[in-house]
Amino acid sequence: MVTLSKRQAIFTKFINRSNGFPVLAPAFFVEEMVAVPPDETFEPVSNLPFDQCWLIYDSPDPLYGPVTNILMIDHGMAVLFLFVPGQSRYADLVGAFSLTNPREHGPYAPRITRAIRETVAELRAILKKIDGNERASVIPPPLIRTNRRRDHKRLEKIPPYIVIGSQRITPALFPRGGAPKRAHKRRGHWRNLRSGKRIWVTSCSINGGSPVSRDYRC
Repeated sequence: MVTLSKRQAIFTKFINRSNGFPVLAPAFFVEEMVAVPPDETFEPVSNLPFDQCWLIYDSPDPLYGPVTNILMIDHGMAVLFLFVPGQSRYADLVGAFSLTNPREHGPYAPRITRAIRETVAELRAILKKIDGNERASVIPPPLIRTNRRRDHKRLEKIPPYIVIGSQRITPALFPRGGAPKRAHKRRGHWRNLRSGKRIWVTSCSINGGSPVSRDYRC
């Protein structure tokens, strides 16, 4: 598996040299390898985070081993580029497909191949990670150096990358700490203030508690 820093360097070189691609689109880097069975349903892919974005991740390949995928999402179309460590100098174009109907090939692919079916399944898995996993915004050293050169040439800077972690986000069950109080009736009582004054607090219902006072026995 290619390290995260290596993938960031690969993508930085790729996007900096690419003409006509959405440079300002957010780029999501999946921290862990994405290994899922190929998609056979060809159902539409929805719940995309943006109309334009990049997804960079590693996946297993039976021939080459771990490979780095660069998937461009562009207004209903997905275009796949592949980088094979040790063999590729740059990311090579594989093909394209429609997100509304993955059976339809894009302008770069004459037919739906196994690679496209694998990418559809990987895309669905990544969208779940984007929605539920921890994420962090990072500016790796290759991006810093590249943006300096782009700024010197008066080109638009590439925005920070978004890293999707392996940990799921666990929402706090009780944000204020402790368990919520059960429904009950709070009886009227006297309260002594710091000033020394004594006031009467009327009875009330807590969390929809019964208006009937509880019978406390001594």
